[in-house]
Amino acid sequence: MPQYLMTTMIENRPLPVIEPFLRKAGVVKRDTSRCSVSLQRMVVACAAAACLSLGCGAGDGPQLGNVTGTITINGAPVPGLNVTFVPEAKGSPSYGGTDENGMYRLMFNRQRTGAEVGKHNVVIENREPETDDSGNRILSGVVVTVPQKYSQPGTLSTEVRPGQNKLDFALDAADKP
Repeated sequence: MPQYLMTTMIENRPLPVIEPFLRKAGVVKRDTSRCSVSLQRMVVACAAAACLSLGCGAGDGPQLGNVTGTITINGAPVPGLNVTFVPEAKGSPSYGGTDENGMYRLMFNRQRTGAEVGKHNVVIENREPETDDSGNRILSGVVVTVPQKYSQPGTLSTEVRPGQNKLDFALDAADKP
């Protein structure tokens, strides 16, 4: 192969470059056209891994605020509810569920807690009952039914701000429109 050609690291094919000028300047002291294919593949793999890891950080995506709170009905905390925050503007919803003390924490996705910053419609619904392998309902304590109106977007709304947000919802058991 002529000296004025050298091998690219990605495609392993000759490409005219400025190697003769670099040799004259003393920057390149050996023939770079003879790099082994395995070394080239290793360099390409490392470069690709570095590029992919830059795009997979926890900071990717919209700005979130951490959201926790308590759901009560007539003053009593309610376990076993699904809580969904749906952004009024374009965006992805966040989900959570209440524990035995009626407390919830929202998740934006599997890796990130919180909800997008901005105004949200809040939907609160009963969780599907747990069943055994035969499909029989497993009774686990007192079951409280949330009025249907709270499962409709627009009945409840709130705003999520950057940072920590403690957003409690005191629901009324009467199912008035």
